[in-house]
Amino acid sequence: MKFKILPKVDGFRLKGVMYKPGDIVDLPESYAGESWLQQVEPEAVVAVPVESESAAKVEEDKAPLEIPLKKHRKKSKV
Repeated sequence: MKFKILPKVDGFRLKGVMYKPGDIVDLPESYAGESWLQQVEPEAVVAVPVESESAAKVEEDKAPLEIPLKKHRKKSKV
């Protein structure tokens, strides 16, 4: 089970690793009743939409335009 460490404690050390408040830790179910831990629900898997060719074309249009720099000519001393 995953738990979030609440700010009631300064930190929590598990197997040599120090966890601070706000960190999410995978712990056994025996920790479920602790007041300094909040159970975290598993996140739902979200499918990422596949980009189409038209979306890729729009991104190409957003690319910055390259402006050629003017070359400065040296004035000759005559």
